[in-house]
Amino acid sequence: SLAIEQYKKALYLKPDYAQAHYNLGRAYERQGQSDIAKDEYIKTLKRDVIVLQYLLYEKCCQELKEFDELEYYEKFIKSHEN
Repeated sequence: SLAIEQYKKALYLKPDYAQAHYNLGRAYERQGQSDIAKDEYIKTLKRDVIVLQYLLYEKCCQELKEFDELEYYEKFIKSHEN
């Protein structure tokens, strides 16, 4: 796909670009290539764990779609932090 080719070009220019690895993983995931996607997520984790955490949180928020559910989730997390 065009997205995969563009992310590969970005990574050719900057191999340690964590967000490009994550986005490439998402592109592979959308195509049903979960093993390749997993490899890209691992590369993301190795380069920047904070980026991976943020992007995965963002993905969860997009999938929840309902603000009330997101607000409940955030309150739940805060109430269980020590």
